[in-house]
Amino acid sequence: MEEQKQSNAVLAYEVKNLVRSFDDFKIDNKKDHKELIDHQKETNGRVKKQEEWKSYITGGMAVLSIIVIPILLYIVTTVISNFRVAQAQETEIEP
Repeated sequence: MEEQKQSNAVLAYEVKNLVRSFDDFKIDNKKDHKELIDHQKETNGRVKKQEEWKSYITGGMAVLSIIVIPILLYIVTTVISNFRVAQAQETEIEP
């Protein structure tokens, strides 16, 4: 019977230690969780700025490919064809 009392006392002591350890874990977990949330808030701003830059670059490339490049190609082909016409006229005039 006394052995059972001792084992109950040991179990009670172990349970108290487990509860204390669990409480310490909860406290540490709350601290770590707060740090993670703070870090997330900090990085969200940086990531958002990077995403904005990516959007700007993507938009700029779209404008270039849809508007500017075709206009440049038109100008270059017009200049080349005018140059060829001018050369052909020069060769016809000269004997």
